[in-house]
Amino acid sequence: MDATVLATAVGCCVLLFAVIFAVGHYRRESARKRVICEMQRRRLYEFSRPKH
Repeated sequence: MDATVLATAVGCCVLLFAVIFAVGHYRRESARKRVICEMQRRRLYEFSRPKH
């Protein structure tokens, strides 16, 4: 009984940790992509703007 409860608790903790890690990684990746897109768009805007 105790071993089963312990195994279930450990499994839940590992699953929870994996979900949190995945969500954090996904948010970090999406934020980085957004920043890269913003930088590229700004660079493109600088290039497309006529120079006086």
